[in-house]
Amino acid sequence: MRISIYSVPFFVSILFLFFGLVSCFPDQNRNRGIDEDSYLILISIDGYRYDYTELFEPPTLTRIKKEGAWADLIPMFPTKTFPNHYSIVTGLHPQNHGIVSNSFYDPERKETYSISDRKQVEDGSWYGGVPIWTWAQRRGIKTASYFWVGSDAAIGGNYPDYYYKYDGSVPNEERVDQVVEWLKLPKEERPRLILLYFSDVDKQGHQYGPESEQTKQAVLAIDSMIHRLRTKLAEEVDLPINTIIVSDHGMIAQQACANRIDTRLFYDADDFEAVIHQGTQVQFYLKDSVRKDDVMKRMRRKANESKNVNLYERAQIPEHWQYNHNPRIGNILLKANSPFFFSEKPCEEEKTIGTHGYESNIKQMHGIFYATGPNIRPHTRTKNFKNIDLFPLYCSILEIPLPDRLDGHRTRLESIFISNKARKK
Repeated sequence: MRISIYSVPFFVSILFLFFGLVSCFPDQNRNRGIDEDSYLILISIDGYRYDYTELFEPPTLTRIKKEGAWADLIPMFPTKTFPNHYSIVTGLHPQNHGIVSNSFYDPERKETYSISDRKQVEDGSWYGGVPIWTWAQRRGIKTASYFWVGSDAAIGGNYPDYYYKYDGSVPNEERVDQVVEWLKLPKEERPRLILLYFSDVDKQGHQYGPESEQTKQAVLAIDSMIHRLRTKLAEEVDLPINTIIVSDHGMIAQQACANRIDTRLFYDADDFEAVIHQGTQVQFYLKDSVRKDDVMKRMRRKANESKNVNLYERAQIPEHWQYNHNPRIGNILLKANSPFFFSEKPCEEEKTIGTHGYESNIKQMHGIFYATGPNIRPHTRTKNFKNIDLFPLYCSILEIPLPDRLDGHRTRLESIFISNKARKK
């Protein structure tokens, strides 16, 4: 017996329409592509503070937070961009993967690594550990990255299968559209792990402060990019895709003049082989011929005159920072207390700006973790956790074993993970 669609009752048609619309959103359809291996898109919104979603009400990120799993993400010390992005993909503390700050000196190499030096940034010999794209490749999984820290360097001789050298001028729309195109490749060429990076929120937070209108507009602009990605995936891709959205650190407001500390008050340049300024910290690398005790005595006298700094020998840096066992960390660390910062440039204008780099226990340094997809337990507020705890979740989603060496907690995020076997029941 043949049944015409016109004989179906009107309300049934409406139901079909409703469920069809629901299926346009892959995070709501937990059985989508049920016979396929799971996919993972890892997105970083640089400098997105833990409370920006409540503060600025971006619609897409608000929805993702409500429908998925979420927590505040605790960064590693120092709460800087490069060490934390690389910790997120290796599961290691900065002192163990070697990218100990955005800039640092290596006494053995007699060279300085700096994020502004593309030659150094693209030299894989600076990077320790095994990033998730390499770990996945070893298990036969194709990988892709659009501008993640370390992905444009041959780490251990390897790049992701698809990657781009960093170019901040590339429009965010182009980055998003490329992610979709990668997922539309034939299965044998298609990456199951994709990393994507946005810098806009961090840039505006630095220049205008974390609670400025400019930072709000940057948050809303990135939110529109996340919406663009979700819409395109829903319309053009039929795969079981998990999305994890993180940030590397938060941001704190400070006054450009009132919170400035002149670094030159604390040291004599003749004592050091290198001095690396990082705003919230200054790393000092002693010359071999200079007595550390004498230098520390002079520097400590100056530091004690200020209530806004702390001075440490490397071995005396607090153990819970996990930041005292790598020669790339200076022999002496001068650290500003929040919200103060170091500078050797005169202050030209008092205005509100923003920075990060302080201890991880300062709430304003915390970032975000939002996750949705077929392998993520929905509507789940999990306890705040360290970004080095993420690596095992990637491995669970991609169904690959864990490496032997991890600093992160191996079972920290088990409660939010749904295995493919469980979701297929």
